[in-house]
Order: sequence, then C-alpha cells, then structure tokens
Amino acid sequence: MTRKELQSLILKRLDELERLYADEVPDPVKIAGKECRVVHETADKMARAGFHDLHLAGVNVCDDEQREAVKTYLSRCLKALRPKRRSGSKASEPDANTPLTVADVATRLRVSRRVAYELLQGGKIPSYRVGRSIRVKPGDLETYIDSQSGAGRPDPLAAHRRPRKPRRL
Repeated sequence: MTRKELQSLILKRLDELERLYADEVPDPVKIAGKECRVVHETADKMARAGFHDLHLAGVNVCDDEQREAVKTYLSRCLKALRPKRRSGSKASEPDANTPLTVADVATRLRVSRRVAYELLQGGKIPSYRVGRSIRVKPGDLETYIDSQSGAGRPDPLAAHRRPRKPRRL
C-alpha cells in the first residue's frame, strides 16, 4: 500500500469516526468498538509500511478509551506519511519562475545579504518591491551573473600583457 493510499484510508476512517461522534444519541459501545477496529487496522498497515513505532503506539491507544487519543494517533500517522524532503534540499528552494528573495540572491551569488542589498539598491541587479520585500526575477539574476563572468567579452589588456614564466617545481 502506497503512502497516498494509506493517507486516504486514514482520512476516510477519521470521517467515519466523526460521523459516529456527531450522532444525536451516540452509542458508546459502538463507538469504542469502531475506534479499536480503526486503530488496529491503521496500526497494522503502518507496521507493513515500516512505521513500527506508530504500530506500537496504536496498540496502546485502544487501552486509553479516549476519543482524543484515537484522533491524536491518526493525526500522528498522517504526519508520518507526509513526503520527506531529500537530504540537502531546502523546503523553500525556488523554481525557475519563482521570484527570488534577497537571501536567495545572496546564496546564489555566495555573498553576504548586505552585499546583495547593495547590488540591488545600486541598480546593478534589477529588482522590484512587494510591500517591504525586495524580489528579483531569476532571469535578471542570471543576466547579471553572465555579465560579470566575462564570458564572451574580449580582454582589452590581453595584447599588452607579458606571458607568464613557467614555475619551477
């Protein structure tokens, strides 16, 4: 069973429990039985998915006879099933179309935020404001980087430089 299927199953079971809780005349025996069945089913499926610590927690929940314990357990299962970030990636990693913040610009240029602010406020990198925040289009930053790298520009002093002597080892 995939994570998505397990998530949808847990959400479905939570809805069923909510309907039981919302009955005008709730039957405590029926509710307790349904809660235990839901928790045991979820715990077994979590164990098969490799979440053994949540399996053990689920087995202990049926002993508590509290609605909030069941809801808390199912919420913990849903949280555990969320996709994890890859190591080394950032949650706020901007894509190609997302405007960059000053911190993003500083990171990409490998300079401090203060230097990034100076470049932006000096007009060397085109930027715009959103409220009090400064944003930069990724294409504008790439244009600035290309213009600074010297790629494609002839060196005006190359003809006047003497060739270097080779070093002795």
